[in-house]
Amino acid sequence: MIRLSVHITEKEQVKKYGARWNPEGRFWYWPGTELPPELEPWALKQKGSAGEEGGEASFLSVSELSELIRADYYQNPALRQVMVQGEVCNLDEGLPQDGSCFLHFALKDDKALLHCVIWGSDCRQALSAPLKNGQLAAARGGLDYFGGQGKTQLTVRQIKEVGLGDANLALLKLKQKLEEEGLFSPEWKKPLPKHPRVVGIVTSQKGQAFRDIRDVSGRRNPFVQLVLYPVLVQGKQAVESIIRGIRYLDEYGVDVIIVGRGGGSQEELAAYNSEALVRAVFETKTPVVSAVGHAGNTSLTDLAADVRAATPSEAAELTVPDVMSVLNRLKALRREGEAGIHYQMLQKKRRLEREKAQLEIHHPRHLLEQRKNRLALLKAALPMQMRSLWERRQTRFRLAVTELHSLSPTAKLVKGFGYIQLKGQPLTDVRKARPGDEIRVQIHNGALEAAVTKIDGREENA
Repeated sequence: MIRLSVHITEKEQVKKYGARWNPEGRFWYWPGTELPPELEPWALKQKGSAGEEGGEASFLSVSELSELIRADYYQNPALRQVMVQGEVCNLDEGLPQDGSCFLHFALKDDKALLHCVIWGSDCRQALSAPLKNGQLAAARGGLDYFGGQGKTQLTVRQIKEVGLGDANLALLKLKQKLEEEGLFSPEWKKPLPKHPRVVGIVTSQKGQAFRDIRDVSGRRNPFVQLVLYPVLVQGKQAVESIIRGIRYLDEYGVDVIIVGRGGGSQEELAAYNSEALVRAVFETKTPVVSAVGHAGNTSLTDLAADVRAATPSEAAELTVPDVMSVLNRLKALRREGEAGIHYQMLQKKRRLEREKAQLEIHHPRHLLEQRKNRLALLKAALPMQMRSLWERRQTRFRLAVTELHSLSPTAKLVKGFGYIQLKGQPLTDVRKARPGDEIRVQIHNGALEAAVTKIDGREENA
């Protein structure tokens, strides 16, 4: 078999010349021992070497060398079926292990690390029990080489747990020791300040963690001062670097310290499981917020810190009060208040306008005008009313005079009757007169003086 280097756009062309595709190894090859001339352009071979006498220097491209390595992997039977034992790490424990997806993880010992994958179709057969970070496992599978990433990977076909890994056992032992000393006890946790003015940050200057903290803090309260102490977050020098940053900011006098980094593998987060770093966090006078890794990772630093945040962004949210939201809310309330006041003023204005209209209607000027108009009407109607009254009164007077005249004695005198007086008094009884008395007889057009010469009347018994 001769391995070929074929670009994806050339696969149809090499198929015409008899080249074949290896689906398991994912490469093109010629099944014979002698390559046809038509496939020579795709052959993987070195034409010469630099410095060779009489030869022309010729170099392999990176992709050609990768193909050679890959071909050697698939042509070496020892690498197609390997059995390896190591501690499981870098496993995303949130992914289902039921065949619905593939699993990426790694096996490690104290000197090396091997990337592994279990494809979704193989999960149920390959796993005897769910995988967990820190367990010691034995795996069987074949090696593959990915030229694009320059990475060797073990495709696992079967894996089983054989115990706890040394690193995991050491971590559990350290955790138990620190816990017994009280470094994780809630009674030692310091409360975070409600309104910090200066926030210290211990993380990488170039990492996403600092950018997340800066952005979230700026949105929530741009008046809070951020003081960054740049450190190494992984590697041999990381622990010492982080401890220096914590102690410096603790002496500097910040209100709160955020210690953390972005997400990473268990190995990348190893510095935050250091006993020295845990003790440095515990000994600080300043409240410490730990923001290491992501929600699936809990480090010893998380347990020793006063507050644990799942991410750097959450650390900023816990540390920096959301003043901008309060200010925006106050602005909204102010707008609502101004709108309410404007509405109330508009209602008052309309009410005043209605009252003004009512007052205008009842203004003395209008009342006087109405009275003047009424007086003019009365004045105009007065002569007519007076004439009507005069006529009514005149008619009533005439009727009264007529009625009175009909009752007056003088009215009867006209018909021949007279009115007789004796000594100025009406003479109503003949017995009151004596012969010789002077009497006065009043008739309708005058009076007569006369004397009584004879009395002719009936004598009434006493």
